[in-house]
Amino acid sequence: ELFVAGDFNRHDSLWGGDRVVREVRQGSGSQILDFMEDNDLQLLTPRGMVTWEQRGQSSTIDLA
Repeated sequence: ELFVAGDFNRHDSLWGGDRVVREVRQGSGSQILDFMEDNDLQLLTPRGMVTWEQRGQSSTIDLA
């Protein structure tokens, strides 16, 4: 088994949800998606799950 986790500072609607679709940075996670596909990996968190909140802001900054 392989477990990869981190804040890779890459954005894609697969983990960031619908609000990432509207961002310029959408799609910057293509290398992560390629790595996931090449190694038959899947996300452990649901699509768009908020993993960070502070002062009224929220984001999905971690990937697992």
